[in-house]
Amino acid sequence: MAQIPSPAIPILKQLNLTNPIILGQGGEGWIFDYSPTEVVKIYKEATQEYLQQLAAFQQQLAHYSFSFKLPRIKQIGEL
Repeated sequence: MAQIPSPAIPILKQLNLTNPIILGQGGEGWIFDYSPTEVVKIYKEATQEYLQQLAAFQQQLAHYSFSFKLPRIKQIGEL
């Protein structure tokens, strides 16, 4: 199992994820299992404005019929 990055620990604690499972990581941040249908993505560096624009873009994409599911931002927070 991958080690939990130290910048993510306070956020995971705030979300009450006591045994977080890291699903992936990349240049933007880390993705953790949250529920059977949800994940938590913790960004290393991102502004509220960037995340709001990303959420709006994802909502626009949701109007199209793709043969696969698209990610959607459900909530944006900051700690």
